[in-house]
Amino acid sequence: NPTQPKNVKIFLAKFIENCRSVFAHFAKILLGPILSLLTSGTLGESLNFFITDLVTMLISWSHVYKPQDMQEKGEAGALLNFLIKNAYNERNDIFKLNLELIKKLVESWREILEDKISFTSLVEMMETESNDKVICGLQLNAVIIANEMIPWVNEEQRRRYAEAILKTFKNPSSKVYQPGAQLLGICLNQIVKEENSQEVLARVKDNLKRMERDRSKTDLLMELLYCIHKGYPMILDSFMSRISESIGKAVRKTK
Repeated sequence: NPTQPKNVKIFLAKFIENCRSVFAHFAKILLGPILSLLTSGTLGESLNFFITDLVTMLISWSHVYKPQDMQEKGEAGALLNFLIKNAYNERNDIFKLNLELIKKLVESWREILEDKISFTSLVEMMETESNDKVICGLQLNAVIIANEMIPWVNEEQRRRYAEAILKTFKNPSSKVYQPGAQLLGICLNQIVKEENSQEVLARVKDNLKRMERDRSKTDLLMELLYCIHKGYPMILDSFMSRISESIGKAVRKTK
């Protein structure tokens, strides 16, 4: 009941969470109100253990009931975007738990959430100034793309998404550009299946070709190509001569 005092809502939610296996039989009745509670801000504006426990409970009920009507699906989307927005934590162990929670939610409710992702939030997380937050954004985007949930809805968004990833190649830290290249490979594997995909593919190749012309960036280029090819092997076709040259030099050094 929306008119219930905050402390009563929290008490009832905790009681249900403590007896989740019993209340799973009533998931059809309880899921909607719990989603509303999670997205209302009543339990906090950032992630905490109570929120993550409730989300874990809803995921565990997926075999019984998932969001069905428009309101439940809308609140499920709001919940996902709330989790994505608040996933980053300075403590790496907590961030990993948050990432795993989002992964499980996406895998369990994929068909419900696939058209409710905030494109802006995903891109902004890759464009922030903080390296740690960029890494967080790249890993979150990888979870979304790996589950075949496409965040862009038109060619302009697709182009901006690719450019946000390409910007990570300018970062001096391998902790940033390596996951960026891996994400790009996963994205290219999807993009080439879409109409008018050649523009994005050409932008990517042009970016890498500029790197190829700069001999001081050969090692970086090889690293990026290796990471990209894991998701999109055909990227190597345009760089075979440079790859062969690098392999030859490496063999001579070992001798």
